[in-house]
Amino acid sequence: MLPFQEDAAIAEFLRSADIVANEKIEIGITAPRHLTLEDNGVRVSAAFRYVDEPHSRVRLADGTYFQKLRDYCGFEVAAYQISLMLGMDNVPPAVHRRIGREDGTVQIWVEGTMMESERIEQELRAPNGLDWGRQIQEMLVLDELLGNIDRNPGNMLIDADWKVWLIDHTRAFQQGDKLKNAARIRMVRREFWEALKALDEDTVKAAVSNELDGKNINDMFPRRDLLVAHLQGLIDQRGEGAVIWA
Repeated sequence: MLPFQEDAAIAEFLRSADIVANEKIEIGITAPRHLTLEDNGVRVSAAFRYVDEPHSRVRLADGTYFQKLRDYCGFEVAAYQISLMLGMDNVPPAVHRRIGREDGTVQIWVEGTMMESERIEQELRAPNGLDWGRQIQEMLVLDELLGNIDRNPGNMLIDADWKVWLIDHTRAFQQGDKLKNAARIRMVRREFWEALKALDEDTVKAAVSNELDGKNINDMFPRRDLLVAHLQGLIDQRGEGAVIWA
């Protein structure tokens, strides 16, 4: 267990704790680093990402083609901040930090997890299928809102309680003002639903203006409106009880 009572304490630790180890992570295409941080006898693992690369003519594993794409570590911080606005608690805290000559982001390491790819390979099933399905639905809504084009089994972590942690958002905020696959979204948690509808552009700008430019933010709100319209359509067709859970 980490000795932190709230995310703000984790964020401060990530910004200021001494780095006692800095190692390469073999998994991932953006060359992240595995840090060991220490302060006042507390040791914590974290991921350091420093990628900021534009790409052109990129084809993803699912066949989707992008004329332009930006891998940017700062999107990790923006994804975390926006997840908080939606009442989520499964995007690990991430902050900006300069290490050596690199400006990047440091994100708390979620210990004791397996990747979704490992779960699939081992043919494991969540003990509570309803809860699992709801977590996946919430992930799908978040990814559509953030314009995240790179959700894959390698950046979904599952802890011992079968909670799904969402990491590696360096390719979020890419989709323009359209949704990628809204048909997969069938339900939403009530708190998330209300927060999604109430999401305010000025509040978002104040929280993530260092990570997102005007186009990133301007494109996100048409996606939000499309998500709200899609979910409201499901509510109108099927009834609120079939779409919204407490």
